Amino acid sequence: MTTPCLSAPVLFLPQDLRSDSKLTSQITRLTNDAFRRSKLPDPDKWNYERPRFPTHESYYEMLGDETIVAVIFDQDVCAKHSSASSALESDAITNGKVVACAAAVPWKGGWAKEGAGEEDGWEIKALAVDGDAAYLRKGLAVRVMAALENHLIERTKSQQPIVSTVRTGERKDTVKFVEARKERVYGDARQALTLLFFGRMLHMMSRIEESAGLAESLNEFQDYGTMYTVLQDCITSKITACE
Repeated sequence: MTTPCLSAPVLFLPQDLRSDSKLTSQITRLTNDAFRRSKLPDPDKWNYERPRFPTHESYYEMLGDETIVAVIFDQDVCAKHSSASSALESDAITNGKVVACAAAVPWKGGWAKEGAGEEDGWEIKALAVDGDAAYLRKGLAVRVMAALENHLIERTKSQQPIVSTVRTGERKDTVKFVEARKERVYGDARQALTLLFFGRMLHMMSRIEESAGLAESLNEFQDYGTMYTVLQDCITSKITACE
């Protein structure tokens, strides 16, 4: 069996998918197939002939406006199904076959809307993996969920809205964010200078122990202390100018 060439999880916004019906077709096809497989063992309980997402619009409705969708592609395999349109096949040749997907949807309460309005957070919906043996037991479901989790953590840390999406031909960079990094930049720079400062202190002390001359070492210490103050003031002014 040939090892598939799988992409890293790629993130898409709802507007990305609304503008790409061919990609949406692959995602809904994969999800419908996965939901049908899960119901086959218990036909008396489930009507497996009814697709999870009968139309693109039903999928978009589930997504809403704030959802993030993670997708993994097999970059070597074309999605050539007997019922696929030529347009879908062409898209698969260009961008690869969708083999795993999941959506992180804002939490709106449980089955009976319990917790709605009182709790916030996210839930994973429409998680699906291709049933072909080549894609099973490879942790694809875990990978798409981890990508969503990491994205949501970073999004919460930044406390900034998504301002744009950029989709390249290889789908390597699909979502960009605006992050408030002022405190982190200042903290990292100050920490680096502090470590360098104390490093020079230790160097000076070692020179004293080696009888290199107390006066010369103290002059080095004084000069470096001045440089530390100047650099710290410079960093502060640069950060202030960016505010």
